[in-house]
Amino acid sequence: MDERERVSGAVLVLVGLVLLAGQLAPGIERYLVLLAGLLLLALYGVTGTAAALVPAGVLTGVGAGILLASVVGPEAAGPLFLACLGGGFALVAFLGLARGPRQHWALVPAGVLLAAAVVTWSGGLGGQVLALLATWWPIGLVALGAWQLAWPRRTAEVPVAAGSSPSEEASSRREEAPAARDETPAARDEA
Repeated sequence: MDERERVSGAVLVLVGLVLLAGQLAPGIERYLVLLAGLLLLALYGVTGTAAALVPAGVLTGVGAGILLASVVGPEAAGPLFLACLGGGFALVAFLGLARGPRQHWALVPAGVLLAAAVVTWSGGLGGQVLALLATWWPIGLVALGAWQLAWPRRTAEVPVAAGSSPSEEASSRREEAPAARDETPAARDEA
């Protein structure tokens, strides 16, 4: 049995146990998603696979959002839920960075959800902030362009053979590359 089959089997067992707990213990519903997320987080701790990490972070964020939104007033429930969901995606990114596999993509939804939480929470101020951003967003492009001009990316230098120019070296590498790609396993066996 490979790792994927073990993780998917464990996920099915965990989901079944959480749903069974919901059937047998009335009033536990608002804790179930958080419980599922924490169980998947424990599974990630044991296996270290992304198949457990991504749903663990998302379900933990959703579960924490459901639980906290049920405790606070209605004006804070929406922003708090968005912040918890963004925190779940941030958890995926940071745990992936700390232990692996890396999940840099999770920072994008984390940032968007956390920004949406701030804008939603700010109420009337959120509309004013969005109006300012709609007018002044090109400043971000100017800053990014200035940053690229001031601090260009450094590329690794390729060593050049003695007696040849860098352009001759690059052209000889280009001529050799197609031959290596065209070589099939059968052709290599014949040689």
